[in-house]
Amino acid sequence: MIKLDIKKGKPGSFFSPCFCFNIGDGRMQNNKELYNFLLDRSTDIADRWIETFNHHFDSLFTSPDSVRLDELRVQSQLFIIHLHKVFLVDRGLFFSSLQDWIEQVAKHGNKDSSISELAYQVKKLRGIYWEAIGEFVEMNSGRISNQEIMLWSDLVYIAFDEITEALLGFFQKESSNKIDAQNTIIYSLTVPIIPISSAAYLMPLFGEMNTKRAKVIKEHIIAHCASKKVSLLFIDFSGLTDADDSMQQIFQLSIMLEKIKVETAFIGISKQIKEKIEELEINLDNIAVYSSLTAALKNYQLDGE
Repeated sequence: MIKLDIKKGKPGSFFSPCFCFNIGDGRMQNNKELYNFLLDRSTDIADRWIETFNHHFDSLFTSPDSVRLDELRVQSQLFIIHLHKVFLVDRGLFFSSLQDWIEQVAKHGNKDSSISELAYQVKKLRGIYWEAIGEFVEMNSGRISNQEIMLWSDLVYIAFDEITEALLGFFQKESSNKIDAQNTIIYSLTVPIIPISSAAYLMPLFGEMNTKRAKVIKEHIIAHCASKKVSLLFIDFSGLTDADDSMQQIFQLSIMLEKIKVETAFIGISKQIKEKIEELEINLDNIAVYSSLTAALKNYQLDGE
């Protein structure tokens, strides 16, 4: 088999904004023949690629059962069939045809796989794919020019680089979404709702308050108050060490709770938090404010419960 040196086709040496080059009819015919050759070998290329998953511990895909393997084989074949179009269509059409597959890999692939593992799997496919092109060149020895081989090398090199970048982008986005979801759970767990009576609850706030945390607290508390039929909520600020403009969301929380007939009372507002409230021009005239929980409970006659 002819060994083709993909490094000879460096990105940009023959590259134009479109993958489809302005070449003669003879070379375009060779592109079409190469496309048909690769199309006939799509299943074999996909199967050879899938075999590399089984021999590598941390695959791009989760270890498949029989059903998962069939699904993976179909996805891989579709991807490879689309990949062949790199020799026939312009760049925009080429990547739009791959978009669905890339999204499926990002959504259903192994989220625990590393970036290096992702690069490894794409590199393995590129090697298998290039070997198939080598078979075509060998079968047509003397008819394919060195320039065409270099053009094909350029196409494959650039296509796989951009595919890798697209996959990395989707995986990073999925990873970011996963972290956001985990933070949401953490934030909700760090906001205890303590029952004082059957209808009165206490929500103590601790640490620093930021916009993301305030948003999660607001959503969590509204849902909790609605499900528990809370009529009175004490919000204790004494544990807050710092706060930013997110205090607006805590104030909005009291307004939203009022709409579902939940009265709110603020407790333990420190000098620092008070200054922030004044800076944001938050009006507390319609909200009961107490220096301590003891004072609040006494006012609502809950100190004896």
